Amino acid sequence: MFDLVKKPLITALGLAVLTKEKAEEAVKDLVKKGEMSKDEGRQFLENWAKRAEEEKEELRKRIGAETQHFLETTGIATRADVDRLEARIRELEEKLSRFEPRS
Repeated sequence: MFDLVKKPLITALGLAVLTKEKAEEAVKDLVKKGEMSKDEGRQFLENWAKRAEEEKEELRKRIGAETQHFLETTGIATRADVDRLEARIRELEEKLSRFEPRS
């Protein structure tokens, strides 16, 4: 199963390494050195934050899809499967109880 989530996990770890604080620190240094204006730095950080959020959402979707694929191919029941079976059991128990003799 690890192979199924290995690539998205590595991507997530890569994003985690470059935290917002580190990005802000790097931009601050570039502005200080005159290699980037304050406006360029602000724009860069806004774009970076937007891209990080998009990557996070994409990662969430990919992990969800891989998990669903794993569950389908291995035959492991999902929470929805179990809930559906429990409801069906309750329904059958109710029907069966109508046929049991009353004391």
